[in-house]
Amino acid sequence: MTLKTISRIAMIFTVGILGVAICVAEAPEESAAFVEGSVPAIPPAATGALDLGDSQNLHFRYGDSQFSIPADQITGYKWHKRGNGGFGESVTDGADAVGRTLLPMFFDKTKYLTINFKPSDRMGVEEVVFEVRNGVKKEADPVLKSWVATNKQRAARRSSPEWWGDRYYKTSRNRHIWENEASTNAAAQEK
Repeated sequence: MTLKTISRIAMIFTVGILGVAICVAEAPEESAAFVEGSVPAIPPAATGALDLGDSQNLHFRYGDSQFSIPADQITGYKWHKRGNGGFGESVTDGADAVGRTLLPMFFDKTKYLTINFKPSDRMGVEEVVFEVRNGVKKEADPVLKSWVATNKQRAARRSSPEWWGDRYYKTSRNRHIWENEASTNAAAQEK
């Protein structure tokens, strides 16, 4: 091989590596893409960022707009990979909106996040599906888990009817009442 041939091969290899690096590079301002959902306010294929920094709301910021879901309306969420969710398979056929490349599954760093919520002004449960990077899951999972657990506890308290024996008997149904009384009594005795 001549020096000229070796330098051409090196140049092609370098351009190929740079091309793959550009395709895989993650843009922090575009950490999520709206895939589908029952919310007409978000335009199809909108890319932006999920913001869970507010303790009262989940925000999806895209362009100059934002869509917010109050934390007390979130009823559930699910993480899944391509083709393993409740949305059409047409999403898996094209290039993903966030990564802008089709790599084999073992290189794929995207996940899908389905969020279910119950708006206070409508009947039924709404759903939105976002395509997110793995880094978003590490930040979002504990926040979403705590919101859903809190909302389930509130729903359980609202659904259990008042029983006259709750004032006299300690049961798992009224545990929140006597645990609060016990902590209040302990705090009063410490003073």
